[in-house]
Amino acid sequence: MKRILSIVLSLFAALVMTDCARKYRVDYCGQKQFYHNAKDSYAAGETVTVYFFMIATDTSYSFYLNGEKINHGYDSGKGIEVSFIMPDHDVKLECSHRNDMMALPRQEPEFERPKEEDMLAQYLYSGEKEDRSDGYYLRIYTASEPGKIWIEQENMAGTDSFYLLPEFIFGELCRLAGQYDLPSWNDLEKTERGSVYQSFYLRTPEGAKISVSSDRQPENGSEILSKLGGHILSYVDGSAPYYVKE
Repeated sequence: MKRILSIVLSLFAALVMTDCARKYRVDYCGQKQFYHNAKDSYAAGETVTVYFFMIATDTSYSFYLNGEKINHGYDSGKGIEVSFIMPDHDVKLECSHRNDMMALPRQEPEFERPKEEDMLAQYLYSGEKEDRSDGYYLRIYTASEPGKIWIEQENMAGTDSFYLLPEFIFGELCRLAGQYDLPSWNDLEKTERGSVYQSFYLRTPEGAKISVSSDRQPENGSEILSKLGGHILSYVDGSAPYYVKE
C-alpha cells in the first residue's frame, strides 16, 4: 500500500513539475533584436524583464502586452526596462512611439472625414458634470492606408480629433469584447441608469453588430464598459492627432 501511495505521489509531483516547466512564446512584433535579454519563450509565472535599447531623441515610447498598455522604467546602462509576469499563454509585446517635437496639425483642408458607414466601433461616456462637458465619444473607422484605422475622439466640449493608428487596436478590442458575452446583455432586465451613462457599439470582422449600454447590463457592466472605452483611450492618450477641429 505504501509503495502504491509513493508511486502516486511521484507521478503527481512529476505532473506538477511538467506543468510548471511549460513555456509560452513572446511575439516581439519583429523587434526582438531591439531588446536586451529577450528570449523566445518563458515559463508561466516567470518574471520577464527585457530592455528596449533602440531609443531616439525627442521620442516617447509606449509598450503594450496583448493590447494592454503596461508601465515601463529606464536603466541608463541598458535602455527602457519592460517587465511583466508571464501568463499561461502566448503573448504579444508591442512598442509604439511618437516624435515629441512633431507639430500637431490643425485644420488641414485636405482631410476627408471618415464616413459613418465605415465605422467599426463607438464608445460613449456621458460625463459626470451637470453640463456633460467632460463627456466624449470614441469612434473607430476603417482607413485606406493598409494596417491602419482612424480613431475619432469627439469631446462634448466641442473638440473633435482624429488619430491614424495601428489596426491591431481594433483586433484587441474585438478580443476583449468577446470575453464578456455582450450580446447576452440584451436579454437582461432593464437596469436603473446612474449618474453616468455608457454605451458601446461594435461591428465585428464577421459582420455581426453588437450594441449594449448602461440600460441593460450585468452587475459589473459599468466596469466592463469602462474597460472597453479605456482600451481605445489608452492609444489616443499621448498620441499626436492627425487632424483637430475646434
